[in-house]
Amino acid sequence: MNCESCRIGHYQPIHAPYLQRIGGEMLVISDAPAYTCDICGKLVYDAEFMSQLDFLLEHRSGEVRDGKIARQQMLSEEWVDWQSSRRSR
Repeated sequence: MNCESCRIGHYQPIHAPYLQRIGGEMLVISDAPAYTCDICGKLVYDAEFMSQLDFLLEHRSGEVRDGKIARQQMLSEEWVDWQSSRRSR
């Protein structure tokens, strides 16, 4: 998939730290699945990872928050499905 910023590079799978301030605390995930552009370096987090994180944060301690977590730009589900099927070969 071509990069949405530079429109030249291609996204490569990596693991990158994810940081999110929630209230007065900092959530740190040191090895989050992500993709980076091989030309401009733009970083986007995996859509499935972001969905799971959103679910966990909404339902933490039985408490439902208003709205969603701040959205990082995510890749489409089609890209994630394509990568999964490619790895299974």
